Order: sequence, then C-alpha cells, then structure tokens
Amino acid sequence: MSPTSLQYDPIQAPYDYIRTSTIALIEHDNVRTTLTPFIPNARVLELACGSGFYTYDLLKWGARSVVGVDISAVMMDKARSVGEERGVGERWRLSKLMLGSQGLRGRGV
Repeated sequence: MSPTSLQYDPIQAPYDYIRTSTIALIEHDNVRTTLTPFIPNARVLELACGSGFYTYDLLKWGARSVVGVDISAVMMDKARSVGEERGVGERWRLSKLMLGSQGLRGRGV
C-alpha cells in the first residue's frame, strides 16, 4: 500500500458525503453540460475515479464503456458496490492505479 493510497483510504465516507453538497451538485451539472456532446459512444478512461461519482453517469450520458482507475482500494470497493447496485453490467471496469516513485515518463501531449 502506498503512502498516497493511505491518504485517500480513510476519507471515502466523508468524500461521498461532500459529493452531495450544493456546490458538488452544481459542479456535476456543469460537467454534464460540458461533456455530454463528446460522450455518445465514447470509450472513457476516468483517472482518479474515486468512489465512482462520475463513473456511472458517464455511462448514463451515453458512453460505450468506462474504465475507472484510482489508487485507493477503499474508494474502488465503494465504486464496485455502487456499480453492482446500479446494474451497469459489462460496460465498466475498475482498476487500481499505481505509478510508483517515478510517476509517468514522457513529455506529455
């Protein structure tokens, strides 16, 4: 378990609670408005998906599939249980992301 993962694991419940606040709901609406023109039939890679706040909405907004990655096993467990409750089937997959001490290499885009 990485130090960063340890940082995020304990905050899963408060993080989910904060995502129900008014400002988070406004953010959610703005993200939906901004992304929905690009989502239909897209294959989405959601980095730092946490407990799945956007993961399942991306599917609802028309994504063909979503791969969510995060470093927190606790958040990933929550995202999995939410996905099972919502019955999203084979259109989504979750994976733990570990960058190691070197991070990502390359110049980027």
